Amino acid sequence: MICLLCQKQSSVGVWSDIGCKTIRLDKIKEHEHCSEHLASVNRESEQENADKCNQKLNQNSRRAFKDVKVIYYSVVHNLSLDLFSSLVDLNIELGSCNLNNLKLAKNAKYTSWDIVSELLKLLNDEVRENLFNEMRKSPTYSLMVDEVMDITSHKHLAICARYIDPECNIKNAFICDPLIDDGRAETIIDKIKEELQSAKLPLSKMPAFGSDGAAVLSGRKMVYGQNPSLITNHCKDHRLALACRDSYKNAKVVKRLDDTLYNLHKYYKYSCNHTKSLENVQKALGEPVLKVKRQNITDG
Repeated sequence: MICLLCQKQSSVGVWSDIGCKTIRLDKIKEHEHCSEHLASVNRESEQENADKCNQKLNQNSRRAFKDVKVIYYSVVHNLSLDLFSSLVDLNIELGSCNLNNLKLAKNAKYTSWDIVSELLKLLNDEVRENLFNEMRKSPTYSLMVDEVMDITSHKHLAICARYIDPECNIKNAFICDPLIDDGRAETIIDKIKEELQSAKLPLSKMPAFGSDGAAVLSGRKMVYGQNPSLITNHCKDHRLALACRDSYKNAKVVKRLDDTLYNLHKYYKYSCNHTKSLENVQKALGEPVLKVKRQNITDG
């Protein structure tokens, strides 16, 4: 006789190799309580528990993957994250059984803002790491930064990069927009260094730096220690906007032109009848029907 359990667990002994030549009950009982068989029983139990855990993990992984896909869809299509729970409900209604397990009870729903924030961070970390891996392989890179303020009146520093990918293509990428306490040169440069250090991007590989030309962003001496050959560029669009603004102040004919364009915009924009007549004229001339837009001649 051969013990299939001992044989399955590759135990060493007669019962797993050549088999026992007797069928006496006492010999079977003796094998049942021997150390080799008990070890096989323990290994079998551990294997069953491991299989159950793996099955549970696979189920949870599938649920999390579906959850991430919903978040990814919302981000790609620029949808409000307030719709996340509703999108999950819609997928459940359409037959997604894995997402149905995200709502275990009334007080245990994995569609809260904490979950949304965590999933967004996972996506963000993956995209950032892939980007930084490409930038580290690039022989050189440049940065363009600008200060921005959000609707809550908090100041951010938008940082974008240009680099060469492994296929020798020039790529532009948005890196981050960290919060900053103020707009002083020291604060801005320290934040840039902090972000580059966290991404493991050496300043010595950055030969060019672009900004809006503000004095706090033109202080090249703060990074000269790491890269003496750094070249700073004043954004051409910003320079053009400044030139247009100064010209606008000094040339009255430009001011009159701007007023005329504004009044023409108001004539069509705030009247349904006038807008319809403009559409009819465009159709009669065989031209595409375009919407009336306001364009300030001082815009950059």
